Amino acid sequence: MGVIRNGRGKSKKRPWRRGKIFKYSGGVNVLDAQESSPWANASVDRREAERKRFRALAELRLPNQQVVPVRAFDISADGIGVVSPLNIRLETLCQIKVRTPILDAGIEVFQLRARVTHSVLSAKEAGFMLGLDFENPPAAAVNVIKQYVKTAGWMRD
Repeated sequence: MGVIRNGRGKSKKRPWRRGKIFKYSGGVNVLDAQESSPWANASVDRREAERKRFRALAELRLPNQQVVPVRAFDISADGIGVVSPLNIRLETLCQIKVRTPILDAGIEVFQLRARVTHSVLSAKEAGFMLGLDFENPPAAAVNVIKQYVKTAGWMRD
């Protein structure tokens, strides 16, 4: 357990130094908190497609079939940003289930394969902000997302 000394010579124990806060024993695709810091970089925007704010509840199905509830915060034709209670390893292939951003599109729910490309712990969002890139999304889903991104204002928020 990591120890930090304050200015008065007293020490405080920091349990997260050994990953105890984020430790998860149910799968192989979750990192300890201490493993995440070398590759996490919040200042780099890796998306190439235009994105738009999109708030919705969603589910991630991991390779071990575990379902993780997440919150979507933005979407583009190439991927989606979500907040997860778990830190999922980069390059993990999963399936995301989320409602469509446009109600009258003829599709109610997207179920898309996605790959984790980014993960940063966010105290403000109370979880890990994950960037997911869609893997071969159907053309109908891409068209609905592009239509949503091009609309003015913040729809269905």
